[in-house]
Amino acid sequence: NAEPAIAAHVELASELLVAAFAWRAQGRRAPLIRGDELAEALGIEPGPQLGELLAAIDEAAYAGEVATRDDAVELARGLL
Repeated sequence: NAEPAIAAHVELASELLVAAFAWRAQGRRAPLIRGDELAEALGIEPGPQLGELLAAIDEAAYAGEVATRDDAVELARGLL
């Protein structure tokens, strides 16, 4: 019987939707670090790599994995 599995998936989807709508209602947060700041902290030039690092930081911040500027720089260093 697949009903318990379906119910579990529906419950999870519901929780994710509630969280997503709450996040959206708060509006976009200010970034933890700007591109120029990250480039300076890492000693790299602006370019696609910097954009990828900023995107990774945004994703990690949304997931609750990083919360401060220092966390963001540390994450980016680990991705280089």
